[in-house]
Amino acid sequence: MIHYEAKDFPVDGLEATGDDVTVHVPKGAKWRSYKLFGDQDGSITVAGDGDGNAFRYGSGDGSATRDGAGAGNAYHYGDGYGHAHRDGDGYGNAHRDGDGNGGAYRWGAGNGGAHRYGAGYGHAQRDGGGDGNAWRDGGGAGNAYRHGDGAGKAYRWGAGNGEIEEKGLVKEQQWNKPVHVMIDLETMGTGPNAAIVAIGACIFDANGIGDRFYDAVDLQSCIDTGLTVDGQTVMWWLDQSDEVRGALKNSSPLHVALERFSDFMADSIGNISGVWGCGAAFDNVILRNAYKAAGLECPWPFWADRCFRTVRDTNEIDAPDRSGTHHNALDDAVHQANYLIKIWNTKYAGGSNDLL
Repeated sequence: MIHYEAKDFPVDGLEATGDDVTVHVPKGAKWRSYKLFGDQDGSITVAGDGDGNAFRYGSGDGSATRDGAGAGNAYHYGDGYGHAHRDGDGYGNAHRDGDGNGGAYRWGAGNGGAHRYGAGYGHAQRDGGGDGNAWRDGGGAGNAYRHGDGAGKAYRWGAGNGEIEEKGLVKEQQWNKPVHVMIDLETMGTGPNAAIVAIGACIFDANGIGDRFYDAVDLQSCIDTGLTVDGQTVMWWLDQSDEVRGALKNSSPLHVALERFSDFMADSIGNISGVWGCGAAFDNVILRNAYKAAGLECPWPFWADRCFRTVRDTNEIDAPDRSGTHHNALDDAVHQANYLIKIWNTKYAGGSNDLL
């Protein structure tokens, strides 16, 4: 067993040598990922009250475990055997992907799900008092389990064999119908790496609006991650009403807001048909770049990107009645989704155009 304090762990990660590795992260340590990689065996455990992820990838056998009160996820990718474990009171998920056998397990009182993707055999199990779902996706065999007092469901998608057990009840395999997501961001700039101060989104299809998401984002955490602020945009925000600026209070650190949005996407949709933003180079691009800057995986594939503005401007349909506040990210996302639904139901319903 090799032990590291967070400050001494290599910034670019550590190559596995056959020994297991533990990392202690004290409270107040800067958010980062602690990575163990390579073809030799070895597990990594990240524990403590500080925030950070545990990564294990490569062909070597070994697990990734994140424990303790600090926020952070456990990730295991690759062909090697091994699990992803997230335990304790801190917020975070357990992710297991790839062809190697191994499950994803989330226990404890902290909020977060258990996610198992890929062709390898393995379960997704969520137990304990914290909120969060368990889902198993892909061609590999394996079940999805959800037990305990926390809110959450169990999902099983894909071609692999497996059952769903939700708080003691075994169900048939579930498949979610294709749906869409409308995203709206409030930012402190207009460039592709602009700092984000609010994320709003809603699930929708041609029949109406479904689940909704909103989180204000701490500006300093964006700056610390390398996102940029534009002076003209800051001055524009100073001219906005107290109601508009008030929606930016009670903000979350960037990495927490992004993880919550990933959970929202995964909890609400199985087959993504489209992820919409207002402008081909704005919402989707900025949000995807924020995920990259934070060292997190973007929760939708590039081919799902759609532009609401293009559809709106090429169809002469009056906007639907609006509710809510302009420049509130959630209110704007809902309005844009309703506008797109109106265009579909006015021009394309019953036809061959597969807009929605």
